[in-house]
Amino acid sequence: MTDRATIREWQAIQAVERETGIVGKASADETYAAALQAMGLDAAGLVGHQNAAKAAFMALKNKPRARAAMAADAKTIAARTERFPHADRLHKGFY
Repeated sequence: MTDRATIREWQAIQAVERETGIVGKASADETYAAALQAMGLDAAGLVGHQNAAKAAFMALKNKPRARAAMAADAKTIAARTERFPHADRLHKGFY
């Protein structure tokens, strides 16, 4: 028969799996650490610290990401500026 602590731990793992999309880890903390690694962060220092990976994941999960910039050389920028001489006003808020 399974005790209540084991059931609570299993339910916690399932909740974290739904939240992060990472499955197959032995604990909720391992799942959060794997989610941080999937985000490109080093979570090795969080091992052994109770709920540290959860706190880091919660802080970073909705952080806005920088959009990829357009790759351009001087010729591309000059051609765009020639076609649209006042396009920089859109970025500055002047209409």
